[in-house]
Amino acid sequence: MTEDEKQALRDSFADKSVSQMTPGGRKIFDADFQYGFGNKPVQKRATVKATLPKKLPASTLSVLFRIIKNPILIAFIVFAAYQWLTSIGFV
Repeated sequence: MTEDEKQALRDSFADKSVSQMTPGGRKIFDADFQYGFGNKPVQKRATVKATLPKKLPASTLSVLFRIIKNPILIAFIVFAAYQWLTSIGFV
């Protein structure tokens, strides 16, 4: 089979799944896959150690402690909870 015929088969099975290929196209696909892609050398990947930020983001507990110290926020949360409970008919 000439290279032109192989290229024509490659073009015919472009964007098709393996199950939709003809037997000739499947042979060329398998040969390309085995010898063209499978024999690439494995590259050793370097790892980069990430540095932690100097100040970590606020945790949930620290946010709650800040809310407890602020009486206006406590009043807003209680009011919002009361409005939500009355809207669902709980209160």
